[in-house]
Amino acid sequence: MKAINGIKATLLLTGILGVSLPLFACPDMQGTYKIENAQTQLYLQKSGADTYKVLLDIPTYSLMEKKASPVIDKDRQENTYQMPLPDCTLHIEGFGYLMPFTKGTVYHLHFDSQDYEKTIKTDFVLKLSDSPDGVMGATKTGSALPAKVIEALGKK
Repeated sequence: MKAINGIKATLLLTGILGVSLPLFACPDMQGTYKIENAQTQLYLQKSGADTYKVLLDIPTYSLMEKKASPVIDKDRQENTYQMPLPDCTLHIEGFGYLMPFTKGTVYHLHFDSQDYEKTIKTDFVLKLSDSPDGVMGATKTGSALPAKVIEALGKK
């Protein structure tokens, strides 16, 4: 009986708030990420309830600061030719999307009238564009940020 009441309460809460439940279960995205097949590091620092400061450390480029925020449900489902963006996806302004992903799962992509598949071997995906080269695995290497990153984000 408790389980049924719990399910009813969950459904009622979902209906009242008008949001899907996975939004409440999103992982803490703050931390350091290494992008597969690259020397690129991505750093996220929580700067508000739903916002992050992002620092991109790409070899041969100066450090780039961006902002990130969660993608709303309407925008997640909008792209009809690509896989919908999963719950808990962050939009990095002017750069792309960082999204949780199930390691070992195939990522389906439609580009230039062709279908592509890529097996992702990480727990996150960095999607820079709708091209096959613009979808890369990302590994969260830690929740803490290096001192140089905290200092750089504090100056801006």
